[in-house]
Amino acid sequence: STRQRRRMSLYNKTNKFLSTVESLNQLDPEQFKKVLAAMAADEEIPSRFQEISDLVKYLMEKAAQRSATPKDIVQELNTILPTPILKPLIKYYDYFVNELELKSKRSAVIPNHLDNIHWRIHLKMAEDNDKVLDPTSFFQFDLSDSDGNSKESFALEFSHEELYQFFDNLEIIQEQLDEIA
Repeated sequence: STRQRRRMSLYNKTNKFLSTVESLNQLDPEQFKKVLAAMAADEEIPSRFQEISDLVKYLMEKAAQRSATPKDIVQELNTILPTPILKPLIKYYDYFVNELELKSKRSAVIPNHLDNIHWRIHLKMAEDNDKVLDPTSFFQFDLSDSDGNSKESFALEFSHEELYQFFDNLEIIQEQLDEIA
């Protein structure tokens, strides 16, 4: 279970992901460094590099969500990214993580509290037999502020696979909280 989770891919390698990686691999490493520098300076990214910038944000956010080390990222991406692209990406990840830590220290967080969860399962049946097609689950989360005042509600719908991924992420969070406590 824990070993399996750690071996799981950091990234969902969809066709779009792989296509953007291919574009990144065709980019001159010096141009890529300039894109990373612009991202670090919070400058506007030229539209021709927007897809690559979005990929980098995705890579950084997913890695940070999983508390990945630079070594984890290298292991994950070294077969699809060349070293001249991977090295500055890892350097940017160190910067990205430091920025996240600084932002979390600077901002006062007054969390919302989860008051209630409502859920239901939706089943779509095939017309010609009793086979279930596309089962989904719906969740409604009711939140309140620190004074107990009802603040907001939001709903999420999950396919079976999405629910599994969500649950897996919750387990990772729980493990991290257990390590701290």
